[in-house]
Formats: sequence, structure tokens, C-alpha cells
Amino acid sequence: MRALTDGLLFHPGGTTAADVLNRMADGTTNYNLDDPFKPALDETLDELDDVRRKIQETRARLAGLESAEDRLTARYKEQQAAKDRFAETGEIDPVLLPSVEALAEAEEAKQREEIKSAEAEEFVLSDDLKEAGWKADKTLRVTDTEIIVTIRKKRTDAPVDVEGVKKRIAKVVENAMQPFCVDDSRYRRVLRERIARRPQQPKGPPDD
Repeated sequence: MRALTDGLLFHPGGTTAADVLNRMADGTTNYNLDDPFKPALDETLDELDDVRRKIQETRARLAGLESAEDRLTARYKEQQAAKDRFAETGEIDPVLLPSVEALAEAEEAKQREEIKSAEAEEFVLSDDLKEAGWKADKTLRVTDTEIIVTIRKKRTDAPVDVEGVKKRIAKVVENAMQPFCVDDSRYRRVLRERIARRPQQPKGPPDD
């Protein structure tokens, strides 16, 4: 039985937006099968999904803050009432006792600073790392279980010119679209017919 390698909307190299875009960028577009608009549409949908996710996270954080606001407002009213009762009875309600959490956290922070100072003086970078160009940050980080030292080394290579690469690839992709732009192009006609035969697509993006 012969293996299927070509067919309607099928490409042996993959049909995802990334597959299509990679073929457009490396000059191997299959003009009979590839949907040249899929990368742009999928990119928009991905960004839309990301925005919607952030909206949901923001709403959840807002709900948490509003809940905290209600809780603190109720506690303050309770404290005021307890203060009035003290004036009448002389009894101190536990709700009037301050939290000592800030003092405890300050003690912990002081201890961490002392550890940082002591460890910064003791830490010595090995000679082989120094010779290789590594340097240690003077600022240490102390967690509940670790003392963390960051070492850095300057790069000697040239970083990729992202903007330059984007312009270069954009030009290649633009050229890859040309067969779909020519009036008498068979590829343009076939693509238009293929899109027209598909089920009617909604004008807007899909809802959550």
C-alpha cells in the first residue's frame, strides 16, 4: 500500500503555522498545499489567548484584593467596637493586640544581611574561573536554605541582530507570497477556490 505523502491540505513536512512559516522562510513553500495566511492568523489567535489568560489572572488578583479589602474593613470596624467596649469595661479584646509579624520579619532580614556580609568576605573565586574571565557579583542572595552567589562572564561573540534578522526573514516571506499575488497565477486561483470551498468562517476570533 502506497504511503500518503500529498493530499488536500496535507503536507508531509507538517501543516502547523510554524511548519508553514518555516517553509516560507527557507524557500520550500508548497504552493499547492500550504495555507500562506495560517501563520498570521494563528499568531493573532495565540496573542489573543495570551491576553485573555492575563485578563483572567488580573480578574482573579482583583477579586483577591477586593476580598482582602472587605476583610480588613470588617476587622477595623471590629477593632473600633472593641475599643469602645474597653472604655466601658476595661477589658482588652484580642482583636486590639497588634501583629508582631513585621518585627519577626525584621529580625530575619537582619540575620540575612549579617550572613551576606560574612559570606561576601569569605567567598573567593577559584583561579581557573578568574583566568577564564569569570567575576563574582558582590551582592549575595540568602534564602531559607541557600546562600547564592552569581558569577558572570562577558560575552566575546556578537549577539544576533534580531531586528536585522526580522527584516531579512520578512523580505523572504514577502517574496514567498508573490505567487499568490499575481493576477493570472494558478496558485492564486487555487488558493482562492480552496478558501471559498471551506465552511464559512466567523468574522471574529473564537470566544473562550
